[in-house]
Amino acid sequence: MTSATSDSIEGYRDVASPLTAQMLAPLPPHCPGVSIIEPLNDGDYQKVAELLSESPDKELYISQLETPEWSSRPFVEHPITDLKFLRFFPSLQRFACNLFYLESLDGLQHLSACVRLRIFKSPARLSAAPIGELTGLDYLMLDGQIRDLDTLKTLPNLTTLSLGYARKLPGLGFLPARLRTFYMNRGSITDISALADTHLEKLSFFKVGALSDLSPISQVTSLHHLQLYHLREVTDLPDMSALGNLTDLIIDDLKNLSDTRPVLTAPHLTNLTVTNLPSIDPQAWEQTWKT
Repeated sequence: MTSATSDSIEGYRDVASPLTAQMLAPLPPHCPGVSIIEPLNDGDYQKVAELLSESPDKELYISQLETPEWSSRPFVEHPITDLKFLRFFPSLQRFACNLFYLESLDGLQHLSACVRLRIFKSPARLSAAPIGELTGLDYLMLDGQIRDLDTLKTLPNLTTLSLGYARKLPGLGFLPARLRTFYMNRGSITDISALADTHLEKLSFFKVGALSDLSPISQVTSLHHLQLYHLREVTDLPDMSALGNLTDLIIDDLKNLSDTRPVLTAPHLTNLTVTNLPSIDPQAWEQTWKT
């Protein structure tokens, strides 16, 4: 791999062994962090860790994507299959990885200072157990089929959780007590009754298959923002009379929804966006917007 000599297109600084003085120069304010796409030697990992320790608001981003069929040469010469190198980053606060060849999340436990973590999906069904040791975590994004989600319930400071491509979830009992924002993008779930025990302020479902019963949302009285996108199984909106804090509601592409009048039960709703409802009853919609 050719050594990088400048900041990457995405704004991250690409680094590779052997490191150059330019790679180790202080990160400019506009740069979101450091990007690595091939393993470094131990000494270079330590140098990158020192660079990032001087800018705790910057992220370490590790990325190795699958080689597409049309390519005659592999994108990756040395696959990164584990996160053991994170032992060199005990003070790192922001980490993201998009590793197609990743086999385990072991190594995350070394990030004792981490507050923001993003794990993009890999073909392997990874265990979330190592994440349970990151007690300072505030923001977590998990993509793909992740096992042992119950470990997330023990995270004392997690306020934002984003799940992507999580299929056939049995429920949401793993949501931690301090969580305030929950996004579920794609994937599938049938039972969201555990929402009644949360104090969420923002909730978003996007292309979540099998989800048809939204009634548990009626009990999330702390909710300020609700976003419902592309939910093909939903036919009815929940009663919103107890949602006294709800001010913003987005309803988009609920193909089987016929009645929008339940939004009239929200006592303090001020911002409503409604788009692409092909099954809507015209009379019900007229009563909604006129009210």
